[in-house]
Order: sequence, then C-alpha cells, then structure tokens
Amino acid sequence: MKYNEAIAAINTERALRLLDIALRINGNYIYFPCVECGKESAIRYYGMKKNVAYCPTCKKGINIIALAAKIRNMEFQDAKKFLIEKASGCEKPIEQQL
Repeated sequence: MKYNEAIAAINTERALRLLDIALRINGNYIYFPCVECGKESAIRYYGMKKNVAYCPTCKKGINIIALAAKIRNMEFQDAKKFLIEKASGCEKPIEQQL
C-alpha cells in the first residue's frame, strides 16, 4: 500500500489508543502529548491533512506512521504494516446533520 493510501486508511483514534497514548478529542483534532517535548500536540483525524500531527511548542510535525515507528522502535515500513493491520477502518460516522 502506498503512503497516501495508508495515511487515509489508518483510523487516527484507534492508532493512538493502540500506541497507549493519552488523548483528548476536540472538534476535528485529537490532542496528545508530543513525543519530543511532552507538551500538547494535535493531530487531525479526518479530512485532507488527516494523520499529520504538529506540536506548536517544539515546532515539529510527524505523521501517524512515523509516530508509531518512534514509539514502538520499529522501521517505518513495519510501523505502516502494523497500523494498517491493527488500526485501519472506518472513522466514526458524522452525526451532525447538514
């Protein structure tokens, strides 16, 4: 699976819980401690910039696959395969009416 397809397929909330990361959901974002500085960072869990996190404190960005690789001490391709197998699937349905 190509990178863009993998990023789109990974369920953000499921992936972060699988990685034992404490999280807080607010709107389009999930907030969690930055793996670099420990301050709050945010990751978008759907849409065009899904699964790309950014920490405003240390000014570092990381995608969900690289985050998993860092936390689990894995190679990038192994982390991608791990997340596809364990954390892919549909996001929660949108409950708000148009």
